[in-house]
Amino acid sequence: TSGLTLGETAQSLAPEDKGLYRFRSESRSTGPLSLLVNERIEETSLFLYREGNIQPLEYRYKRQGRKKRTWKVLFHWDRGIAEIWGEKKRTLSIPPGSLDRLSFQIALMQDLEKGKRTFAYSVVDRKKVRRYRFRVTGQETLELPMGPVRALRIEKEGSGKRKTVFWCAPALAYLPVRIAYTEKDGRRFLSVLKSAVFQK
Repeated sequence: TSGLTLGETAQSLAPEDKGLYRFRSESRSTGPLSLLVNERIEETSLFLYREGNIQPLEYRYKRQGRKKRTWKVLFHWDRGIAEIWGEKKRTLSIPPGSLDRLSFQIALMQDLEKGKRTFAYSVVDRKKVRRYRFRVTGQETLELPMGPVRALRIEKEGSGKRKTVFWCAPALAYLPVRIAYTEKDGRRFLSVLKSAVFQK
C-alpha cells in the first residue's frame, strides 16, 4: 500500500415495508486517481428480515467508468434457484440460507452479536455460489478518524494468497470499521470507517 486515498464508500440500510429492507453501497474514486480512473460502483440488496433470518430477494451491481459492468441476481426461493442476469443469463441452484454480496455483511454482524466465533455463508456471486468462511482471531483497539474503537478481528479463510480481514466494533452493533484486502500479487488495500449514523 502506498498510503494514497483511492476512493470513498457510502452505505445505507433502510426499511421499506414490513420486514423488507434495502441495503445500498456506493463507491467512487477520489483524489489523484479519479483524474485517471473515474469509476463508480453501485450495489443494492433487497431482502426480507423475519424471525432473525435474512432472505435476499434481489441484488443489483452497476460499475461505471473505464470498466463498465451491470448484473443482477433474482432469488426464487419457492424453486430453490437464483437467476443471474448479466452478459448472459445463468440459473443456479442455491442452498437454503444463501445470501448476496451485501446481505452477508448483515449476517456477519448478526452472528457476532449472537456470540459466534466461526462463520460460513453461501454467497451468490456473478457466476457461481461461493462458500465464505470466517473466524474471529483476536481483539484490538484501532485509532480511527472517529477516535479509538475496540474491535474484533475476523479473518476470511481459504482464499489462497488473497487475504481479507474485517475489524467489527461491538459498540457499533458490530459494524465493520476497518477492512484490509491483500491481492495475489501482494498489493494491499485498506478501507477505514470515517463516520456512522444510526437512526431509530
